[in-house]
Amino acid sequence: RLFSPRAQGTLSQTLEDTTVRTSLATVDSPFQIDRKKDSFAIGVLDFKLTEPFFRSTTQVNGTATMSAGTVTLNVINPGSVEERDPVITYIGPLNNPVITNPLNSHTLSYAGSIAATVVVQTASTGEFTALAGTTNVIGNITHSGGAALMVLNSGGTTNGTNALSITNAGGTTGKVIVSFYPPYL
Repeated sequence: RLFSPRAQGTLSQTLEDTTVRTSLATVDSPFQIDRKKDSFAIGVLDFKLTEPFFRSTTQVNGTATMSAGTVTLNVINPGSVEERDPVITYIGPLNNPVITNPLNSHTLSYAGSIAATVVVQTASTGEFTALAGTTNVIGNITHSGGAALMVLNSGGTTNGTNALSITNAGGTTGKVIVSFYPPYL
C-alpha cells in the first residue's frame, strides 16, 4: 500500500554521518520479488526521481542589505552540483535591482520599483513566478546567461562561493535574500 499511489513522495537518503538528504520520487513499476527460499526473498523497487539529485534538509540563506549602488553577497553552495533554482526574495524599497553572478555570467534583473516584497522562484508547475503578494509580476523579470533564472556554482576552485554583485538604482534601502536547499549527487 505504501507504493501504490501514483504520486510523488519524499525519498530520504541517510548518510553514514547521519546527514539526511531528500528528493521527490515516484514508483511507476511493480515491486519485483525474487523468492530464494520459503523464508528469504530479494525485492527490487525502482524509484524515478523528479530531479537527478538529492537535496540537503538544511537551507542555505544569504541576505544583502541594499543601499544605492552595488553590494556583494557571498552565497556558498556546499552541494556537489550547481543550484539552478534558488528562491530570490526582494524586500523593498528597491529600484531596478540587478543580480549578477560573475562566476558564470548569469544575470537576473527586475524592472521597476519594489515597495514591499517580491518572491522569484519556480512554481510547482515548473514555470517561473515573481509574486508580489498574490500578483504575478514575472513580466518585470529578465535574465541572461542560460535557461535558469540564476545559477549558483558549487565547489571547484571557489569552494562553492558565489560573490553575487547586486545593484540597486536610487537611494533606497531594502534587502535581497537568496535561499535554497543544496543539491548533491
